Amino acid sequence: RPPNAFFLFRNALNSHLATRNLKVPQISMAAGELWGTASEEIKNHYTKLQEIAKVLHLEMHPGYVYRP
Repeated sequence: RPPNAFFLFRNALNSHLATRNLKVPQISMAAGELWGTASEEIKNHYTKLQEIAKVLHLEMHPGYVYRP
C-alpha cells in the first residue's frame, strides 16, 4: 500500500541517521517526537509527497484495495 506522510518522513530521517548506527526503535522514537513538533510546512511537504506516492502506487497497481 502507499506510504503515509509520517512513514515518508520516518524513511527520510532513517536515511539521514543511517551513519549514526542507531537501532530501529531509537529512530522510530526520534521520528515520532520530531513529527509531533514539526511545523505545518514540513507536514504539508510530506503530505504532498504522500499524494504523489499514492498516484504512483495506483499506476503501478491498478485496482489495488487494501485488505488487512
